[in-house]
Amino acid sequence: MEGSVTNAINGAKDMWILTFKESEGDMETSILLDNFDPAVDELPDAYDLGDLSAFGAYSQRYLQMFSYRYMEMRQSVSLRAIFPDCGTAVYSLRLNERFTLRRIPFFLLACWEIEFTEFIIVPVPCFEIVTICGIRVVIPVIKVIIIRRTYWFGVWVFIPLPANCPPQPAPGFGAVRVRCGRLRIFRPWNWIKDVCVYTCLPGWNRWTGSYVRWCRNVKPCDCKEIHDMDPTLPSGIYMIYPRDNQPGFLVYCDMETDGGGWTVFQRRQDGSVDFYRGWDDYKRGFPSDNMTGEFWLGNDKIHRLTVQPRKDYALRVDMEANNGTTAYAEYNWFGLANEANNYRAVISGYSGTAGDSMLSTTAGLSLNGMDFSTYDDDNDNLADGSCAVRFHGAWWYNACGESNLNGMYGSEEYEKGLVWKTFRGLRESLKFTEMKVRPLTETP
Repeated sequence: MEGSVTNAINGAKDMWILTFKESEGDMETSILLDNFDPAVDELPDAYDLGDLSAFGAYSQRYLQMFSYRYMEMRQSVSLRAIFPDCGTAVYSLRLNERFTLRRIPFFLLACWEIEFTEFIIVPVPCFEIVTICGIRVVIPVIKVIIIRRTYWFGVWVFIPLPANCPPQPAPGFGAVRVRCGRLRIFRPWNWIKDVCVYTCLPGWNRWTGSYVRWCRNVKPCDCKEIHDMDPTLPSGIYMIYPRDNQPGFLVYCDMETDGGGWTVFQRRQDGSVDFYRGWDDYKRGFPSDNMTGEFWLGNDKIHRLTVQPRKDYALRVDMEANNGTTAYAEYNWFGLANEANNYRAVISGYSGTAGDSMLSTTAGLSLNGMDFSTYDDDNDNLADGSCAVRFHGAWWYNACGESNLNGMYGSEEYEKGLVWKTFRGLRESLKFTEMKVRPLTETP
């Protein structure tokens, strides 16, 4: 640190200025020493510098030092004025600091308090005249000016959570609005803002980069996890990430039926989509841009969804007849193998109101353990021909079966329509069907 004390003429009065800089490249800081006179007999023991505004550089430099709980720094200050052989001064800084971060209703409160005391000890050569034996003698002495300043300031930052309240959290985002209201903040201006407090739900982690929704998801693996995160979310399209280290994909989530949390993989409702398709279409799914109407999610995705570790999935089939009668069939275990195993189905444990048309006890009609078949990839047990071709569909045909929910919409031909034998027989094509899965429990 380098510095000097110089005098300047202001009218008829000498004004003393202490100028210093901490290093060669730093900005110079000048302090006016009011009423300072080094020639007086009695110098003040301490000199109060007053307001911090004279130390513009400090307010920037020490704002960055909140990592220190206590710091003391001593350096020499070389002085070039007052008297030619003034010597050096000692500069000392003591710094105390406290930083706190608190969550209060509607706000995050960040508080930083700092207190520091500065000392600049300036030796000033002076002289005293004494009379010894009638002789006046000039005795050189060194007097010391102690320039001291103690300064404290605090910075409080109120961060609204969020600054403006969005109408709803984004579906599936995982942060639920728990409290909202209009609040006056930052007095005396009395700004009024809509502010909300969000909280992280199970399956979501705190995300320090966001004040609006302070949560980051852990990638829900199915609609049940999304529903558990926020039971108020509506039915609709969401992103899921099966536990297989592959990219996620969009699905339609039924958040209402029987407690919600169902991942829908098939819907028939108006005949607008042709379901008489080949192997590749059923592998990828169709159509690719709409799951609010008729669709098939895709066998690859159904496989990824239903073979996740530590999860057993149930299958539910909701159906409606042309006269408005509704029914459902539920199976407590459902899963699909991969493509190498022709998307073989595992099905067991029927319950419901529609009757069991998948696990028939008649030889050659049960679908459990059957491979998937399409018109261009026949994996059924029919000895003469293809069930997919004969019944205009794609299914886990045995030889063939008692259900055909991917058949021809509206067809009245025997077993070619959307049929479920135990509900409306094999000739009436159903008006509506929806197939969906949901995990029963998660095993350790």
